[in-house]
Amino acid sequence: MNADDSSLAGPDREARCRKAVERADRLARVMDYQLGKGPFRFGLDAVLGLIPGVGDVTTGAVVTYEYGVDGALLRVQDGATNIDYLIDTAGRRVGRVLNRSNTDARYWIYGDALNPIAEADEQGRIVATFVYAS
Repeated sequence: MNADDSSLAGPDREARCRKAVERADRLARVMDYQLGKGPFRFGLDAVLGLIPGVGDVTTGAVVTYEYGVDGALLRVQDGATNIDYLIDTAGRRVGRVLNRSNTDARYWIYGDALNPIAEADEQGRIVATFVYAS
């Protein structure tokens, strides 16, 4: 989806973009699910990919995934939507950029090794905070 795409013209353009991003994020979380034990682990997308046609039917579209050498999800492309994920040196997902544009980006600020404590928009404004209870 880019600014020139006439299919997104009109007042609900932002809502359609947000819906596409939410769908791709949900799909990325599902496909990141790991199967296996010990040193042998496989992502759900790799397992579904072994069954011809199932991956495409499951997602409803042809979706491509790009992973880093450490196995972190770096990019999801679903038709015209392209989502890049930013990974820090600790392997945490610290950002998401829609269609390689800084006009729709989200960044996560971590309080410890696992849990983000805040989400910021492309301007660095805090748009959400997260509280964890034990």
